[in-house]
Amino acid sequence: MYMLGKKSTMLAAITFVGLIKYGFWTLLVVFLYRNDYFHHDPLLYTILFILHIGMIAEAYIIPQISRFTKKTLLIALVWFITNDIMDYFFGTIPVLMNNSYFSLLAVESFLISIILVIYAGKYIS
Repeated sequence: MYMLGKKSTMLAAITFVGLIKYGFWTLLVVFLYRNDYFHHDPLLYTILFILHIGMIAEAYIIPQISRFTKKTLLIALVWFITNDIMDYFFGTIPVLMNNSYFSLLAVESFLISIILVIYAGKYIS
């Protein structure tokens, strides 16, 4: 949208939080289940790991081209908390090798949603 000359503070807020949240979540999952994942396809999961580091880095471009508002950050918080509820209480979470880290991932997901929205508050216009 930015390249088309259009700005959306709501899309910027959701994208900023989402890139970091899901980039970090995937890194955590691949690390926690590394014996399972890397045993099956080491090259694939190494590339996946590197690309998700890139997602996190990419997020920091967004505040350089767009600012957030309190309203859009509140919407982003509701968006991601709702997604976390769906994932961890209604079973829409991506398939894991096993559920040994399910509780840890649930806590991490809820906390990172809140922490990232608070952090994004420093970019409020």
